[in-house]
Amino acid sequence: MLRETRARWLAAATAVVVVAHAALFAWLHNPRLPADADAVAPAADSAADEAGRRAFAEMNCTMCHSIAGQGNPASRLDGVGGRLDREAIRAWTVGDGPAREALGGMAQMKSRYADDPRLDAVVEFLARQR
Repeated sequence: MLRETRARWLAAATAVVVVAHAALFAWLHNPRLPADADAVAPAADSAADEAGRRAFAEMNCTMCHSIAGQGNPASRLDGVGGRLDREAIRAWTVGDGPAREALGGMAQMKSRYADDPRLDAVVEFLARQR
């Protein structure tokens, strides 16, 4: 009976240590949002941004890309509007022009979005990401 009690205490203590370390890791490695995080985007652009954000998610862009921490962090698009103009963003989104070579096999998969009616909303949304 004494061994079983010690084993239970050891298991409980180990669980507490693991949870504490996980919480500390999460606290240290996740960015903190400013107190006025909701007021970051201007109100006039909120409807267009929301439409673009929704289209971005509906077109499954989040499978490979992320914006503001939402989606796959392997390929972040934060600030893409400051690096590329709208035409370049469109080319990368549909795998066209010079982007076709750089994308390789992904260009064919992206080309299916060329005629998608939501494409303009996504391009506008990405162009505003600065």
